[in-house]
Amino acid sequence: MGISKLWEVVDDAAEKRSLLNLATNEGFKNDNRGIRGLVIGVDISIRIKAITAALRTAGILNPPPKLILERIFYQLCNFLLAPIIFVFVFDGPGRPSVKRNTRVVFREGDAELIRILKTMILDFGFFYYEATEAELAQLNANDELDAIITEDSDSLVFGAHCVVPRLPHSLPQRHPIHTGRISRPRWLIALRLLLGGDYDDGLPGFGPKIARALAACGFGRELVNILNSFTGVTLAQRLGDWRNELQIELETNRSRQLDSRHPKLAQTMPTTFPNVFVEKLYLHPLTSKSPLFSASAPDVDSWQPKQPNISSLSSFCSEVFGWRGSKLLEKFNAVLWPGAAFKLISSPHVLYYPSQSAFAALYDWGTRAVPRPVTKVVVLKMAKLKHYHPAFPDSPPLNIYRVGVSASNFVLLAGLAAFPAMTPGLISIPEAILAVGMRDLSLQTTGLTLADSDSEEEAGTEDGEDDDILEIYDTDEEDLQKAHSSLKSATAGVVIDLTMD
Repeated sequence: MGISKLWEVVDDAAEKRSLLNLATNEGFKNDNRGIRGLVIGVDISIRIKAITAALRTAGILNPPPKLILERIFYQLCNFLLAPIIFVFVFDGPGRPSVKRNTRVVFREGDAELIRILKTMILDFGFFYYEATEAELAQLNANDELDAIITEDSDSLVFGAHCVVPRLPHSLPQRHPIHTGRISRPRWLIALRLLLGGDYDDGLPGFGPKIARALAACGFGRELVNILNSFTGVTLAQRLGDWRNELQIELETNRSRQLDSRHPKLAQTMPTTFPNVFVEKLYLHPLTSKSPLFSASAPDVDSWQPKQPNISSLSSFCSEVFGWRGSKLLEKFNAVLWPGAAFKLISSPHVLYYPSQSAFAALYDWGTRAVPRPVTKVVVLKMAKLKHYHPAFPDSPPLNIYRVGVSASNFVLLAGLAAFPAMTPGLISIPEAILAVGMRDLSLQTTGLTLADSDSEEEAGTEDGEDDDILEIYDTDEEDLQKAHSSLKSATAGVVIDLTMD
């Protein structure tokens, strides 16, 4: 979606790093917004379309809402494994009725799917918002969202400066993600004009290479100035002059930006080019900041860290997916408990209590921070990994701990205590997050043993489990040394290493 082949054009300007890297380094470690995390918007409509298309490719031509919701459920479980507050943006008032010459149809049954999906999003402790097409990008441009996840390249033209164009399959695992750090350059307007987008087809024969060269000549900047400065007959005259200059550049290559001259492209350029109406849709899109906007503006102050509501998720999955009893416990143990534990450990309202060998809330902060009844994560073992995957150029490696936890409190919240207990797999947690959680560790006796992963058995890395090692930035030395000083003073039964290598 969006401008044809734009991702190819801007690929060189993108950083390659994992989403967890971004969240840990720029969100948690820097105490972004005072919430130790990032706020990231997700274009959920595109996600629904992508899941539906994948199911159809697999032979399910008319996938039922239940199947689509189940796929999204697994993605939301994965989203818990990072210090990120996700805001899912649904199509709202003012969305376009036609894209790429195709009428946008709201299918019967979509309303019910969206209603149920919104409930599930809230149960996970995330947020949703209904908005126009350009709103997601504008929220990022105004720094009300730290980043957005969308495959729609129009987001760059609408002003987004931090875009993740492809949703990672797994946040904690190695996964290259292009995070486009592109302020809104006006040459994108020239690219959109020539390559086409959701509202028109562009000009035939203009590929990314030619379009980028013409943009470098300043045609996009000049066009924006004309559209913003003139109206009526004067506007038409100025656009004609602009088009003539563009044709001369194609015929002569006088700026030497093109690889060669392109006289045929100049000769076939229609006199109706450019389409003023379409260009103004991009320059002045309808958003919550627009004078004519009549819907509710986003409540950005409410986008605060929340824990998943395990009790509500248990009821939801029983009702919607038909998971009950031991099957529900097995599902939650595999996909929900790891993220629920990560979310609690990384919460700014949670500290480590050695007397209980647990991370727990310092106070009852209510449902905005931790679930009621206030729960805790009991740590069974913790091992520091010594093996690192090579980092991406933009993301040096970080110390990682593999943490084993008891899910007994989660099981109680889910109403599944009557079934045989299960222990979730080891969770990969950045050292920065553990160091901050342990910063006020009181000197009390604990039976918890922490050790370096010299032994594969201790580290939980047998059978190749260390394939899950992350690539994230290190925490700062001050945090580590504070944590280390407290931990080092604990009883002799505790062996801990939180120093930097």
